[in-house]
Amino acid sequence: MEAIIPKVLETGGMYFWDFWRRGLTVEQQRAIARLVSGEAPAPEDSWAWRKLEQKEVLEVGPGGDRRFQVPLVQQFIENIAIREM
Repeated sequence: MEAIIPKVLETGGMYFWDFWRRGLTVEQQRAIARLVSGEAPAPEDSWAWRKLEQKEVLEVGPGGDRRFQVPLVQQFIENIAIREM
């Protein structure tokens, strides 16, 4: 499964880029960047978290931690999109 992820990200790249650039606000992108890099949330992140949960990008886990609902979106953001910021 891990071997096909780069190919999926490559062939579906336009979808993921459109989602990143048009589907998320700059504030949401920054909140996600802090999440994946392990930084402490900024005060303005609470608004972004709510919107990302409404868009079903993130969910709150049983322990209260935020996590991606779709692992492939997480892979794209962690490996490609964050590097472009």
